[in-house]
Amino acid sequence: MDDKLGLTEKLVDALVQHKESWATAMKENKKSVELVRREANYYFGSTRGNLDFIRRFGGL
Repeated sequence: MDDKLGLTEKLVDALVQHKESWATAMKENKKSVELVRREANYYFGSTRGNLDFIRRFGGL
């Protein structure tokens, strides 16, 4: 594709695919972080959440 930079079509395709895969992983990670943040706020930020936490995880 670009003799000056030594880029081939196969390399460019691989880079694009990796970028798309990385973007998808980042979206999934963001969803996980938001879920953890919501649960932490609930369990440790309210009396009801504290009680639910004790009920749910107290028997460990």
